[in-house]
Formats: sequence, C-alpha cells, structure tokens
Amino acid sequence: MTRTAVVVAGLASLGCAGLLWDSYTEISAGERHSCVLQSDGWVMCWGLGDDDATSSPDVQFTQIQAGDRHTCGVTVEGTARCWGADDVGQSKAPEGAFVDVAAGSGTSCGVHDDGTLVCWGDPDEGLLDVPSGVFTQVDMNRKAACALDSGGGVTCWGPDAPGSPSGRFRQVAVGPDRACGIRDDQTIDCWGEDAEEWFIGVPDGTYAEVDVGLDFACARPVEDGLMVCWGTAADGQTPAPFGLFDDVTVGVHHACAIDRFDGLLCWGRDNDGMASPPRG
Repeated sequence: MTRTAVVVAGLASLGCAGLLWDSYTEISAGERHSCVLQSDGWVMCWGLGDDDATSSPDVQFTQIQAGDRHTCGVTVEGTARCWGADDVGQSKAPEGAFVDVAAGSGTSCGVHDDGTLVCWGDPDEGLLDVPSGVFTQVDMNRKAACALDSGGGVTCWGPDAPGSPSGRFRQVAVGPDRACGIRDDQTIDCWGEDAEEWFIGVPDGTYAEVDVGLDFACARPVEDGLMVCWGTAADGQTPAPFGLFDDVTVGVHHACAIDRFDGLLCWGRDNDGMASPPRG
C-alpha cells in the first residue's frame, strides 16, 4: 500500500521532539531511501535498507547524492565513495580526486577535479560513454544524466535523457525524459518530454535551486520565499510545504528539504519510509 507523508524532525520546525541541534548542509532523495549530510561531514540515511542503502560508511563527506538503491558521495579527502547496491558495479567508484558525484539506477557518475567526467556501473544502461569537456556539476535520475560545463552549457546523455538545451545555466537537474535548470538570470527553464504541459507549471521569479523527479519538480527561491513544486500530485508531491528552506531534493515519488531552522522535512510517497526522517 502506498502511504503519503509529511514528516518533520527537529524541535525548531514544529516544536516537536526530533534531531535536536544538529546542522545539515545537503539532503538527497533516492527512489526508496533518503540521506542527509550533516555539517560535521557524517551522513545519515533512512528508508528501504535493502542492499545496505541506508548503511552509510564511517567516512566524512562534502557532497552526496542518493540513487535508486545506492548512494555516492565525495569524501573530505576528495575521493568518491559509494554504498548500497553493487550488482552491476554502480558502487565501485574509480580512484582519483572528485568535486561532484551522482547516483542513478545501475550507473554512477562523477566530475574529477580537472573537470573531466567519468561514469561506472552497468554498460547496458548507455551512460558510460560520457561527453568530453570541462564540467562542474553532474546529475542523474535512473537512465538519464546531465552535466553542467565550466561555460554554463548543459549536456545530457543516456536512453532516457531529454536532450541538451541552449544557453547558459548555473545548475541542472534531470529526471526521466525531462530536465530543468537554473539559468544565468536565476530563472527556471525546463525541457524534454511533454515540454508544453510541463512548462505550464514552471514558476516565474528567481530561484537558487531546482530538482526533478519522475513527474514532478521543486524549486527553492533566491530570496526568502515559499518553495514551489509542480507536476503530478498523486502521492502528495505537490503543492510544496509551507516554510523557508535551505536545501531541497526530489527523488522519484517523494521530496525532502532542510528547513531554515535545521529541521528535516519530507513529503510524498512513503511506502518504504523514505519520507520519514528519523527522530532522536
């Protein structure tokens, strides 16, 4: 049975018991699990624990991204480290120094410190043949990937990729068959399958961050203001919860955010507990 949840952990958020006085810097929602990066570099995960997807290693990180059944991150030493499912090598990160990593379905990708891209995992997913160039960010969702180059251009690849847009961007997020990005002027642009219908929900204004799920997206404004979500609301993914947020992430059918007072908030599908952050 599918459950829908809006769950908060943290005293400052709703005055309830929770993970008190912890500080969080990044949150990432996968398909059936979620992870948060704490300010001290340790990672905490919750949701479906199959394949040890919620068993984060005893290592400190600077960046993380959760995929379908595994998670990857950049350690404080600058190496890539993945945990969880590894049936097709998606958690066997290569050696080298990294600045950004992403986790999809059976494939993971990363940006080396020299800007080159590398992907590892399932060769049948069609993502291992990466574009050339100097990149600063990479994002994945199932069998689609997009990367932002040093000049602000976006390149997408993979069997479910939505194509590559023109223009300059600050950040990119990809979902199966569609993607969104923050342009240089901080407005949101989306492209891909059902683009006309998808564009109807894209909010006006300026935004600092956007993320895309299977059939919905959420964006966090530049100035203090309410977060916006659009797309399918069958599992309670939209509308966005009320409040001020410092980071937002969208999985396949659920989303999570770090609120201004360091609480953890998740909403959407919760049949495996991925939208239920732990309470202290």
